[in-house]
Amino acid sequence: MAIARDIALLRRQLADGRSDAIQLFRENRRPDSLLQNLRRVADRALKGLVALCPLPPGAALVAVGGYGRGELYPYSDVDVLVLLREAPTPEAAQRLEAFVAAMWDLGIEPSHSVRTIEDCSREAAADVTVETSLLEARWLEGDRKLMQTLHQAMAKRRDPRSFFQAKRT
Repeated sequence: MAIARDIALLRRQLADGRSDAIQLFRENRRPDSLLQNLRRVADRALKGLVALCPLPPGAALVAVGGYGRGELYPYSDVDVLVLLREAPTPEAAQRLEAFVAAMWDLGIEPSHSVRTIEDCSREAAADVTVETSLLEARWLEGDRKLMQTLHQAMAKRRDPRSFFQAKRT
């Protein structure tokens, strides 16, 4: 019961933070400020959620796409990657399911993936939108070194010329 109460509190804080960001935008009319403030509100909520619904040991929660770039539009889904060192065990899979369900309970509409670094490399090689999304990856919680390893692996495999050509087509 305590976790439901804590999620309800986080949900209220998230709603209040979103409302405050929108009100501030109405006063100053600065879209960049709105996008950054909505991102900060989502960051705080997700960090609070990780404290309530821990990720598997050694995992990292990563913001990707526009959210990773630091911009979150009103009513946008929240793009996150749960980065793992290895394929999830049944226990880890249960934790991940609980975390994703709690994001919905919190009022965050996630667009999420659960991948290892090898999965990320394979997906990026097959789809330039995945590679682009990972270019904008930003660490949120968990194993920061794993995130750094992802950045290094992606930089090593990235061919700027091929990437540019793929983006043009």
